[in-house]
Amino acid sequence: MADTADTNANTPQPAAGWRDVWQLPAIILAGGLFVAGAYKAFTSIPAPDFRSFLTAAEHRIDAREFEPAISLLNAEIFPYVGTEKLSTEERGEFHRLMARALAGGQAELGISREDNNRNIIASFLEAEALKVKLTGADLAALADAYVAVGEFDRARRRADELPATERARRVAIYRRLAEAAM
Repeated sequence: MADTADTNANTPQPAAGWRDVWQLPAIILAGGLFVAGAYKAFTSIPAPDFRSFLTAAEHRIDAREFEPAISLLNAEIFPYVGTEKLSTEERGEFHRLMARALAGGQAELGISREDNNRNIIASFLEAEALKVKLTGADLAALADAYVAVGEFDRARRRADELPATERARRVAIYRRLAEAAM
């Protein structure tokens, strides 16, 4: 019996064939396909469509839905303001729309908070710095915010920038300036 055990131990075993090791290449191939699929999935994520969010916010502002507009801008655009994903034009539009929404919201609620007025001023000035043209309504809202924080000279200068077609707004700002000075 001992002789049989010795001969089995010394007998060379046949080399392992594909039939015995097929699992290893299959695992390597599956891992490679998984990595390639994950790479493709993460590199093909489409860029966010900021223009549609800006348009939706503008429609909400036009519909006098100021709080939903502010929420939309804060949720969908604000996280990208400091990144390269948002173009300069889109950043400027974001600031203009945020200022409009804040000014409209305050007016609708009949309040005038200094922090909101400072944000309105900062947002309109940032929009201008980014080459966004402010409308007559925007200039009037900016002048009103200046009046509210006591910066009367700047309010008057902004009122003076209003075009001749915006005479009624200019007169209203001058009136508020006169009332605030009393």
